[in-house]
Amino acid sequence: MGCAIPTYRDKISDWEDEYTNYYRALRHDRQLAFDDLVKHVNRHSVAGGARNHYTPELTHLVSICVGQ
Repeated sequence: MGCAIPTYRDKISDWEDEYTNYYRALRHDRQLAFDDLVKHVNRHSVAGGARNHYTPELTHLVSICVGQ
């Protein structure tokens, strides 16, 4: 069997995991702001999944911009 390509939601989860230390270093009010940005990424995950690219960071940023 071949390798499965990770879904966009998997990539979002991986991205959040990568930024755990960064998140913990933020002040509480900035953590709340970061949470809002992640919510924008999750809200637009269907559109991001349509793009499902190997480097999803640009899609994350576009989702954040659209959400703002």
